[in-house]
Amino acid sequence: SDGAYCYKVVLGDGTADGGGEIIQDTGASSNCESADYTVSDSDVYAIGYYASTSGDDQNYDSGDYCSAISGDRTALLSLVVDDSATEQTLVSAEPSTCYYTFELTASSAS
Repeated sequence: SDGAYCYKVVLGDGTADGGGEIIQDTGASSNCESADYTVSDSDVYAIGYYASTSGDDQNYDSGDYCSAISGDRTALLSLVVDDSATEQTLVSAEPSTCYYTFELTASSAS
């Protein structure tokens, strides 16, 4: 959660049908813990679907339409390995309208 919204991240696996997605819940933060919301729920948006990997970065595109930019939502997810990390952390930002960045930090054992 970024304080206002909750995010659910399913990592892409690097295949053509990568299977990954990032979705955003703009409703009540009580859904953050359960992470059982889907894009069919009200106030839930598809940020993007796994498109490609470049190094430690995964690109997600073809998210829900964003009228503010007359285009689809997109995201960049950066994977950071930190063996001193005791839990996985996700930091989110929206540096420009409907373009999101995420940094997922985890130990190599995660």
